[in-house]
Amino acid sequence: MNIEGLGRQLYPQLDLWATAKPFLEDLVKEKYSMKNTFEKLKEQAPQLLKDIPELPSLAISALKKFDKMKDLSGLYAQQTDSIVKQLKDNANKQTSAIFAGALVILSGVLATNALWLASGISAAVGLVFWIKSR
Repeated sequence: MNIEGLGRQLYPQLDLWATAKPFLEDLVKEKYSMKNTFEKLKEQAPQLLKDIPELPSLAISALKKFDKMKDLSGLYAQQTDSIVKQLKDNANKQTSAIFAGALVILSGVLATNALWLASGISAAVGLVFWIKSR
């Protein structure tokens, strides 16, 4: 259709559909005619007759594989949930460790300014966060 649009811009009287329609109709009639369908069926009949006895076992095998896939998808969902939980725990531990480090630095700064009480409290809170991050 894009070609027809471009063709109409160049030559307004162009109608590709009117030109191509008879060829397409003949092609479809030839390819999908009853005669052609029966000829293909006649060619494939021996192989189809050989394959028909295997159909029940193939169907059962496919159903078993489908059940295994359902089990695997449940297992993957559990593993994904476990990984997400572990990542959240790691993020919380990392945040606690960063906060503990900041409080230890703060306690050092406060200790140099002779604010021993604030320094001790900051160090104690930093220790709590450091323990939490373990």
